[in-house]
Amino acid sequence: MLLQIAGISKSTFFYEKKHINDKRLKDEPILKEIRDIFEHSNGKYGYPRITIELQNRGYNINEIGVITMQIKASQKSSSLRSCGKCEAFDLLHTACAETKGNCYVSYRFVRKFLDLKEKVYNYHMSNRNRRKYRINRQGQMLIAGIFIVIAVIIVIIAANNAANKEPDGSDLDNSSAVSDLSDNSDASDPSDSSDNAVWTSVATAAAPSYLDGLKSDIFSDICSKQAVLIHAGSGKVIASKDGDTKGFPASITKMMTAIIAIENISDLNSTYTMPVEIYDKLYNLDLSTAGFAKNDTVTVKDLLYGLLMRSGAECCLAMENIVAGGSDAFVAMMNKKAAEIGMYNTHFMNSTGEHDPQHYSTPHDMAILLDYALKNPVFKEIISTSIYKTAPIASNGDGLQFQSTLYLATPDMSVYADKFVLKGGKTGYTSSAGQCLATYAVINGEEYILVTFGAFGYEGATTSHLHAKDHIDIYSSFALALSDV
Repeated sequence: MLLQIAGISKSTFFYEKKHINDKRLKDEPILKEIRDIFEHSNGKYGYPRITIELQNRGYNINEIGVITMQIKASQKSSSLRSCGKCEAFDLLHTACAETKGNCYVSYRFVRKFLDLKEKVYNYHMSNRNRRKYRINRQGQMLIAGIFIVIAVIIVIIAANNAANKEPDGSDLDNSSAVSDLSDNSDASDPSDSSDNAVWTSVATAAAPSYLDGLKSDIFSDICSKQAVLIHAGSGKVIASKDGDTKGFPASITKMMTAIIAIENISDLNSTYTMPVEIYDKLYNLDLSTAGFAKNDTVTVKDLLYGLLMRSGAECCLAMENIVAGGSDAFVAMMNKKAAEIGMYNTHFMNSTGEHDPQHYSTPHDMAILLDYALKNPVFKEIISTSIYKTAPIASNGDGLQFQSTLYLATPDMSVYADKFVLKGGKTGYTSSAGQCLATYAVINGEEYILVTFGAFGYEGATTSHLHAKDHIDIYSSFALALSDV
């Protein structure tokens, strides 16, 4: 049917396997004469007498020879064999065996041959409308071409799936940074991914028009393997270096942990007593903590400051219990929120950023997260704080004093005040992820968000805080480019 639609003749790719020649099987007059001779002789005439009688009835020797040869040829006839194991073929085989191959001179064989001709004729006439086709060389080439095309499509699909697969530890450079920041990422039990929700844009401001024609290679000389710079409020991407490539976010994951807690706890002054189970869970893990001890009764607000400023693992596990009653349900909430705000290349396995092959994100997704979270005044206040002191706790009557990991990683920022103001951010580090950093800054009255992944130490580096250096250099270059607009 497809060939007909395309206007291609079927004979282009197929040849017809025809049935036995119908005309050959019809009752020729000479066969009727042979039957009549047999009947009148009561079966006494053999081949010689049959030949004489046929000549007497007006048939010449050539016609007699043709029918004789036709009878003899039927012993090996492909036409008869085409009916397979039918009754006619069995009768012919039996007749030939009984006469030792000389069937054509036997009355018994000739009589059976006449019957066979009729049976085979009827058999083929009942199937004459059946058409069978075999593939010719062109048809074979066509089918081979179809299989090649299908194979190519399968290879392309497999290659695309491999390109989009979730990263594992072998996908990234596992080099260690020169200096281990106090912000080591932390642990939690893995959880299944949440349902995908429809995301509505969180953009609340239009990007300045002068950004449209901006051209500047602000990522040309940085240590980080991945980076993205966006305009806060509008979400407009200004520059990207593998910004949509999956990687490991380390402890900047905790920005999601914090916003989930803030949005789901109505009273931030409520208290929570730190259970021993949290510390048992952290005992064998090389993770940073804020400094709260077991049995300390801590306000939710102080836990949030310890989570974002000091990257405290015990604060993350406390939030899991307070908000969702445990790790699995809390991580499910994180994945659901990620889908809602458009973090389509992100999947969380824990609330802390502890390394897991299935715990991944992109710089762009983390920029989307920070842009979303900064719209919450509580989150923005905490992530912008450099120094904070908690309320008194059982383990420390004076309370704990926090200095943010970002504050500790940056030099005196006042020297850059004429270019940009670094407002706040969240650091992250694991040996697999390298140094990661998410910050926001103000340039010419506009807020911008910068996220970098994968800064690894190298011999001769002038600082151990490579991620912070990258952010200072990028913001400086960007400010300079804006001054030329």
